[in-house]
Amino acid sequence: MWSLFDERVRQAGVRVYSHDATDEHGLTCVGRTALGSEVFINRRYVEADLRILTGLVEPHLVAGVSGGRKSVCPGLLNVKSVRDFHGPRTLANDRAASLVLEGNPCHEISLEIGRMAKADFILNVTKRQDGRVAGVFAGDMEDAHVAAVNHLQSFARIPLKQEYDVVVTHGGLVGVNHYQAQKAVDIAAKAVRKGGYAIVFADTTEPDPVGTESYRSLLSLLAGIGPDAFVQAIQSKDWEFVQDQWSVHVWARLLRTLPREHQFYFSPQTALEDYRILPSIDPRPLLTNQAGLRQEERVAQFVSAAIAQACAESEAATGRRATVAYLADGPDSIPMFSESRWAG
Repeated sequence: MWSLFDERVRQAGVRVYSHDATDEHGLTCVGRTALGSEVFINRRYVEADLRILTGLVEPHLVAGVSGGRKSVCPGLLNVKSVRDFHGPRTLANDRAASLVLEGNPCHEISLEIGRMAKADFILNVTKRQDGRVAGVFAGDMEDAHVAAVNHLQSFARIPLKQEYDVVVTHGGLVGVNHYQAQKAVDIAAKAVRKGGYAIVFADTTEPDPVGTESYRSLLSLLAGIGPDAFVQAIQSKDWEFVQDQWSVHVWARLLRTLPREHQFYFSPQTALEDYRILPSIDPRPLLTNQAGLRQEERVAQFVSAAIAQACAESEAATGRRATVAYLADGPDSIPMFSESRWAG
């Protein structure tokens, strides 16, 4: 955690606490949402004399964009308070998508909760593909965030004239595990034609390159029963809302248009046996003669083999030469076909 701060913060004796979404004593109720759910927020934040939020404003696959109100919801909530924000009803809405705010229930719920314990001041930034700061926005939680979103909208859209048979992209700086690399798959899917293929590679630097135990367990359930049955299960009255179910719900949503056999995913850190639970093909047949290869060479071999296989399958199905696109920005930019189709 201390790696996030300038060493002078530690030297000055400033106390730093990490939010614990499971610590009931560290949370306090601030009200109910319009949908009736109680909202518990970090007690230190609520009781503070001065509340300042920091954040990065970038595309978000269900909240539209990150930053602003998201520093509170979900950043300072307990797991159960995320039920409205990331629950089945919210994620079933087509407006819960990247760069969409108007009519997006995920954004609206996050903003509603953010207002319950509103910050006095925010400092948000946008960034370039290399991770360097592109813009700085400070002030009111809502006004400064709107300004940051407008700046992001000015450069984060990729205008497309067509969909592609095969789309290749990467997990970017955010793709530190499979849970986060999902953002790249979601974005690639927007450029893939019906029946097409997505190829995603990621540098998963987290200790567990897949994700939490809860995420793993839910992926196993999804792999075992399929997307339709999974969504039906989490919508059941008997289902207890659990951590990370929102991400696996998004996988179920993706699998309806981009089936498992049309997704190629690889990270060199992921144990080969773990691919059996991931919503993509087993990459092992594409990873031949990898002894002694560096990580980047293993990735390059996988991508080349995946493109060849995806193109061959596409051409066999369509009877024409496959079209291929590479999304160089990874999850940082969003393919869009027209303002009317995706604007928010």
